[in-house]
Amino acid sequence: MAGTAATVGANLPVVYEPSQAGKWLVAGSVMLGTFLSVTDATVVNVAMPHMMGSVGKDLLTITWVSTACGIAETIMVMPLLFLLSARGYVADSGHQTE
Repeated sequence: MAGTAATVGANLPVVYEPSQAGKWLVAGSVMLGTFLSVTDATVVNVAMPHMMGSVGKDLLTITWVSTACGIAETIMVMPLLFLLSARGYVADSGHQTE
């Protein structure tokens, strides 16, 4: 029985178990990123009346500034994920190809 268990165990892939410190680092990074994203959106929204006065446009036109900020932030996520996965920082999805 012990030989069989060792043989079966040898064929199983090694599963990475992150440490407690690694889990807290990920949680802290997500919380910081969320905070900065909300802060960025708040700053843009608070500055809109000033931008309306400076540029001389109405609210409908200035709203595109907020939309453009959100789109730019979203677009930056894709290259960042690509770079992180190329360096090995992003784990695989777990799907195996044959």
